[in-house]
Amino acid sequence: MRKYYLFKIKKENMNNNSKKLYLILEELYYLNSNKFKYGIDIFNDLCLPFSKDKIINTLKKKYILKNNNLIISELENTFIEINKACIIIETSKNAPEIFKYLNEIEKNIFVCDFINKDYFILNTFIHLNLKITI
Repeated sequence: MRKYYLFKIKKENMNNNSKKLYLILEELYYLNSNKFKYGIDIFNDLCLPFSKDKIINTLKKKYILKNNNLIISELENTFIEINKACIIIETSKNAPEIFKYLNEIEKNIFVCDFINKDYFILNTFIHLNLKITI
C-alpha cells in the first residue's frame, strides 16, 4: 500500500523546485509537536485549504462515501480522507484513478509519499501517465 498526502500549493510557490517543496513538507510531517505553531505558520505560507465540500460532492457521485471525509474505491482498494489541509490517499496503486478526478477539481496539487520519499506535481504526473483512464 502507498500512502499519498496531497497539498494545494499557493500558485506563487508552484514555481519552487519540487524537491524543495517536498523537503519543506517532509519537515512539517515529522515536526515535533512542541513546534506546532511554527509548523502552522510555514504551512499557511506554502499551502491553501482544499474546497472539501466541492471535492466530496463531486466524488460521491463516483465513489462510496463512508462519512463526512472518507471515500472508498473498492475496485482499486483505495481509501481517501479529505481534509481542508490535505487529502490522504491509501492505495494499492501507484497511479489511482482518483488522481485524475482530483486534478480536474483542484489545481496546483503537490503529492508526497513520505514513506517512499516520492513526490510530484499532480498535473505533470497525469500528463506523463496517460494510462490513467476514466
